[in-house]
Amino acid sequence: MKHKMFLIAVVVLLSTAKLLSQLSLEVVWEKPQAGVIDAKFSPDGKFVYCLIGGDIKKLEVETGEFVATFERGGFENTYTYLELSPDGKWLLTGGYDGFVNLWNTDQQRIIRRILLPEQQDNQSLFYSSFSNDNKTIIINMTTKKPHPLLPTNEMVLYDLFEEIILKKVPFKRIGHVQFSNDGKFFITGSKFEENCRISLWDAKEMTVIREYTDLGTDDNGFRKIQLSDNNKLIGLATHNSNIVKILETETGKVVKTSEDGTTSTNFNLLQNDYYLIYQWRGDGTVDYGLNIYKYPDIFQSSVQRYGSNVIISKSIQNDDSDEKILVFQSSMALLTNSTTNVNEPVNHEFVITVNPEMISVNFDNADSIKIIDMNGIVIFDKKATEPNISIPNTFIAGTYICVIKTGDREYSQKFQVVR
Repeated sequence: MKHKMFLIAVVVLLSTAKLLSQLSLEVVWEKPQAGVIDAKFSPDGKFVYCLIGGDIKKLEVETGEFVATFERGGFENTYTYLELSPDGKWLLTGGYDGFVNLWNTDQQRIIRRILLPEQQDNQSLFYSSFSNDNKTIIINMTTKKPHPLLPTNEMVLYDLFEEIILKKVPFKRIGHVQFSNDGKFFITGSKFEENCRISLWDAKEMTVIREYTDLGTDDNGFRKIQLSDNNKLIGLATHNSNIVKILETETGKVVKTSEDGTTSTNFNLLQNDYYLIYQWRGDGTVDYGLNIYKYPDIFQSSVQRYGSNVIISKSIQNDDSDEKILVFQSSMALLTNSTTNVNEPVNHEFVITVNPEMISVNFDNADSIKIIDMNGIVIFDKKATEPNISIPNTFIAGTYICVIKTGDREYSQKFQVVR
């Protein structure tokens, strides 16, 4: 009996030849490691600070070995997030105990537990982020004052070292918060409301500039939000519905949504308008991985990673010559970029048609064609003698990459086989 198969046709129209940089990632090392809640690269890219329960551990990137565990000062809390100052000297952690915890990365220990006056005698929920001056933080928090049954939510600008509140404004939506690299803006992602939204703030005035709504989320809000290094893009991962979206900051336009039928739990906005989306399928097909795109939604490559909830941390180098990505799940893996130069074709039409018995590829002036599975294994490779190339469809269900070579140029396009 023949299996049912969907028809998938993918058309890519390209124009004007110019040199592009195509980003792909290679695994440098991989080691077992479970329980990582959050992780941040040091500014020089040599170390990663990992939050594991109530511990902060320092990981050496070159070897993948933990080289230090920070002193907790007798506090046995489990934290929910980790923030690193831009200069790499300070760490913040927080949880549900009402404290903002300040750690010194040189001394490798907790040096202060900060409890704002509004938080006294309250179990407060809050999120915080460093500004680019390395001492000012923004705190999005909820307290039980002035009435124990009516929480008050506020945005608080706080000087860590003068230990003073610089400014605070009422804000009813509690949730994640992140400063921009230049310190001019910050974004918040709400939780616990019917239509959760992301808000873009002017950091100096502490006013909302824009709100992004209708994001397809739920009342449990966002698993993650992120503002790109150049403030051009905003990324979000929803918490319950498991969708990733990439938006233009200025227009609010959604330029990329994770693929239908996938569970998408994480992403990362990289430098130079690249971004990663982690997604997987629950229908039995082998389709787990980090998909790499170039803004707006140009597919670059994939790295297969397994797990249902992957933590992704990126290096923050000044250029993209040595991009590093650390992926945590049941194991941790260091990925680095393998950038190759490819030329954009002139007026090429790249069409892939998937039928039950045959896959047809249409591409003018192709020299050769390869089909690569999501493990990076070449499963079909032959010379092309005509624009219409027919390939027997003996592939199992899953996602594949078709690579066409013509002259010194190479092009790739994803397609799916669904049985």
